Amino acid sequence: MDHDSETAADTGLSFQDEIKRDMFEIMDRLTSEIDGRFQHLKSVNDKFALLQLSSLLEPANGELMETQINDLTAVSDEINGDELKLEVRRRLCRLMQLSVPDSASDQNSKFKELDN
Repeated sequence: MDHDSETAADTGLSFQDEIKRDMFEIMDRLTSEIDGRFQHLKSVNDKFALLQLSSLLEPANGELMETQINDLTAVSDEINGDELKLEVRRRLCRLMQLSVPDSASDQNSKFKELDN
């Protein structure tokens, strides 16, 4: 570890204390990196949360969905907000029309309908 060219002898630390200091420095850096990466993942999740089924089924999320779609269209020219809103509503309506399946084969056929 680079400690501004300090050595264990210069700081009066024993070899074990120097190793402990290095390990704590590494652990601090690792913790900081992990925190930063999870914050980035959370921001990505927040942007695309509207695509999760649990978000779509929550009635109170209508306004949040509008905001998220607007945020996505601001980030990318490839996303058409009006088309995305229509597609999400269409898929949600289709999902709501599906009944609870009676058997595993019914369940598979219902999932195939979702793909169309």
